[in-house]
Amino acid sequence: MPADNMFRCAQNNPEFLDPNKVAETAGSFFVGQMFETLLVPAPGNTPVRPGQAERWEVSADGLTYTFHLRPGLVWSDGVPITARTFRDSWLRGLDPKTASRNAEQLWYIKGAKAFNTGTETNPGTVAIRAVDDLTLEVELTSPAAFFPELATYTAYAPVPLHVIEAHGAHWTRPENIVVNGPFILTEFAPRDRATMKKNPRYWDAANVDLDGVIIFSSDSESRNELLYETGQIHWAYPLGPDHVATWLKSGRSDLHVVDNLCTYYYVMNTTRPPFDDKRVRHAFNQAIDKRRLTTSVLSSFQQPAPNLLADSYRGRIGYVPVAGDDFDAVAARAALADAGYPRGAGFPKVELLFNTFELHRQIADFATRSIAENLGVELTSSNMEWKSLLKLVQSGDFSIARTSWCGDYTDPYTFLGVFAAQSKNNYPRYANPVYDGLLDRIRKETDNAERNALICAAEKVLNRDLPIIPLYFYTRAYLLRPEVSGFLPQILDDHYLKWVSLRGRGGE
Repeated sequence: MPADNMFRCAQNNPEFLDPNKVAETAGSFFVGQMFETLLVPAPGNTPVRPGQAERWEVSADGLTYTFHLRPGLVWSDGVPITARTFRDSWLRGLDPKTASRNAEQLWYIKGAKAFNTGTETNPGTVAIRAVDDLTLEVELTSPAAFFPELATYTAYAPVPLHVIEAHGAHWTRPENIVVNGPFILTEFAPRDRATMKKNPRYWDAANVDLDGVIIFSSDSESRNELLYETGQIHWAYPLGPDHVATWLKSGRSDLHVVDNLCTYYYVMNTTRPPFDDKRVRHAFNQAIDKRRLTTSVLSSFQQPAPNLLADSYRGRIGYVPVAGDDFDAVAARAALADAGYPRGAGFPKVELLFNTFELHRQIADFATRSIAENLGVELTSSNMEWKSLLKLVQSGDFSIARTSWCGDYTDPYTFLGVFAAQSKNNYPRYANPVYDGLLDRIRKETDNAERNALICAAEKVLNRDLPIIPLYFYTRAYLLRPEVSGFLPQILDDHYLKWVSLRGRGGE
């Protein structure tokens, strides 16, 4: 590896570098290194730490959070950052004109949902108040114990409004971008690499050990592995499952397999035939043997997903997830016949879309074979770049497509809220007033037992209506060079490179 104190890794090309617009993993990783929120993710699975805020308080009723900013905060161009910066940034994310897909993460704030959805046009009704330059007060619609964790998410980052006003849509280009976090983008060639250098005006620059970050563009496991094995990157993820299985058996010391709060699934467009018929959706779901998928394709280091929420919530909040349909080829054929397609007769041409990565292709091959063998339906499949796939699922121009959801915070609502009728991440176009009503009650409920009962009811509705085919729960396997310190297992995979060192000083 070059001895230049630059951390090197590989990522998919991000859809956006604007914190108000990012709503996918690659974008969150890029933006998370450049734009610091009031609170920040800590190394490993430890409690959040102060970021741009040096401390915060919560009112006795759990509704009002008061954040105290660090004195002297500035953007990388020297312009001061105040409580109003955060207020105006969050309001920009909520403004319907921004068309943000991550704005709903701010809906916990009183008045945020109404303003974001256009039922209220006055931003002054959103309960975010700059008390003075260093004090930001936020009132929630109901108590949410996980709000400090949620406040580390990209949607809560500030944006340099003065730069956006000057450069418009081009403000995130390296020649224009201004940041408040540990690293600033200096070069970006989307199909090659991005380079970030240490931000000397960052408030804690003295404790950032890295001189910068280089992120290689990659859309395949084989490229990730090649970059790692040839000494070009420090961290490689994702990896080919066959190789992981071999390395696990051999006890490879730089291989790490850790829990991750993500669910891999196929979304079905519930507004487009034939997937507007619930019976078809159930038939497809029951035709795929997910346990066999995890053992034969994923090499047994992932867990099959019979439903949306992972079993880890059992130990986390005492919630026992509700499993959906088991694999049952006979029941699947019966459901399809009941929908008017006996043994697949008359079933329209349908294309399964997935983004480029060898694993996604292997899973798509398994799924299409299963559906052909068990239902008599011949699906075609098509792979494309991630950004192209996102555009299609966002516009609704698809029938069935591969996607996933990774928790933005550890509460189950981060998964359930995706399928709210008004959610911009609701790719299957699912709409059920009963489900939406349960989500509203979950957001407001403070008693844990009652809240778990509501989560259970919501998951049962989702299992019944089935806008998705859940396939497996993630476990992340990655390669990490031994000289890297401070890069610890993180259930949200939210790695803040401020904590990383190549010289044994990370995680301070």
